[in-house]
Amino acid sequence: MAKQNRQGYRQLTAELAKILEWFESDKPDLDQAVAKYQAAQKLLAEIERYLQAAENQVRKVSKRQK
Repeated sequence: MAKQNRQGYRQLTAELAKILEWFESDKPDLDQAVAKYQAAQKLLAEIERYLQAAENQVRKVSKRQK
C-alpha cells in the first residue's frame, strides 16, 4: 500500500495537526504562515494518496472474497 519512504497515516495527520494548532495560536507570523500553508497542502496531498491506496487495497480484497 504505502511505500517505505512514505510516512504512515498517523504521522501525516499528527504533522497536519501541529500545523493547524500553530495557525490557531495567538500570534501567527505571515511569512511563516505561507510556508506552513504550503507544508499543509503537501501533507493533505500525501494523506489523500495514502487513503486512495488504502481504498484500492480494500477493493482488491473485497473482490477476491466475492
